Amino acid sequence: METTQQNIEKKNSTGFWQFIHDIGEHSFGSLLYRLPFIFFLIAIGGIHIYNAHMAETFQRSIALKQKELKELRWEYACLSAKMMKMSRQSVVAGMVSEMGLEPLRVPPHLVEE
Repeated sequence: METTQQNIEKKNSTGFWQFIHDIGEHSFGSLLYRLPFIFFLIAIGGIHIYNAHMAETFQRSIALKQKELKELRWEYACLSAKMMKMSRQSVVAGMVSEMGLEPLRVPPHLVEE
């Protein structure tokens, strides 16, 4: 019994290095066999990284455009309010009075044929 247990322990201690050696012999051949698949996985990983980068860049540009659009909407609302205020009759009359024009006090006459 002791000899079998010693043999098992001996196999376990040398078995690891033998296993590593066996893997080294077989893995090079299998590595060459699987090399196209490994390159395929690397290419897919590169495409994934590029796609994520482009999506992030696109998302940043969308956020920038939305912010710009919001500012332009506020500017449009402010300018529209100013134009509405400036187009009132009293404001227009005040602006043209500087040029010597005054609003009519009497209604216009209709010319009949």
